[in-house]
Amino acid sequence: PNNTPPPKPKPKPDRPPLKIDNGEGDQDADNGDGGNDTGGGAATAATDTTIYDQPEGNDLAYLSAGEPVTIVSCNNSNWCRISKPRKGWVWGDDLSR
Repeated sequence: PNNTPPPKPKPKPDRPPLKIDNGEGDQDADNGDGGNDTGGGAATAATDTTIYDQPEGNDLAYLSAGEPVTIVSCNNSNWCRISKPRKGWVWGDDLSR
């Protein structure tokens, strides 16, 4: 028999959910990521990072560290959908909130 213990579950983030940005008027009922969405709001790029067309998708643009972004929502996989400076997806750990 396999005596390897099962992997430990990933810890949940300590930060509270952010407020949803309803100023864009383009909130989609289904954002296509298959995950449950949690908060959005103002943030900045914590490091140079990439904006993708979908989680783990194709590069659309790049953000420089310190550049402001508007988060629409973040899913349980830690991907955040942004509306500014352009629409797309950014890895949540690359954002400072």
